[in-house]
Amino acid sequence: MHRESAEVHELRMYKESTSWIAIVRAANDLISAATERIYMSGHGSYLDALGDEIGAADRRGVRIDILCFGEPPFTLHNGMVIRHSSTDGTIYRHHQARHLAITGDTTAALWALAPEGDKWEAMWSDDDPLLTALVKGFVRHDIFTQRMFRDFSTEMRAQYGAGLEGLFDRHLAESAQGVPPATEESGAAERGRRRLA
Repeated sequence: MHRESAEVHELRMYKESTSWIAIVRAANDLISAATERIYMSGHGSYLDALGDEIGAADRRGVRIDILCFGEPPFTLHNGMVIRHSSTDGTIYRHHQARHLAITGDTTAALWALAPEGDKWEAMWSDDDPLLTALVKGFVRHDIFTQRMFRDFSTEMRAQYGAGLEGLFDRHLAESAQGVPPATEESGAAERGRRRLA
């Protein structure tokens, strides 16, 4: 039988809710607590529910960087709203899913997800550096990717195909380049070499 060492802890306390009203309240609390920086990601129709508190933070001089799916519901003076445009014109089943991710210059963060677009699940913490780092990394990475897409969309579509599907399926990327797909055996060997590197 395996015994856990004294260094392993089993619980990390989070708040959670399935109520959109409670999620908006928690998100507004995170936004109002920020003094210097906010990172946020979500669909424009859901970000709109946070518009008053986002506007107040913007007027306080808080730098706010938002990744927005769909049309942005507002503009900012102290930050940027970047539209998620790399998958425009491509319909995926998971596009019905909605999320809301918020963190800032504190150790508070919120992650909310509605997999089918209407039934929300959320978790947040007022003081969890690990969750904060996770949410911040997710949002910043996606913002950087969309900025690169904005600057190099023609090249990225040529390389990876519509909706950048070739990023997930290398055969699509190879087809877009005119490279014949590798056999499954050589693909497995290549994956094995990558794991060793």
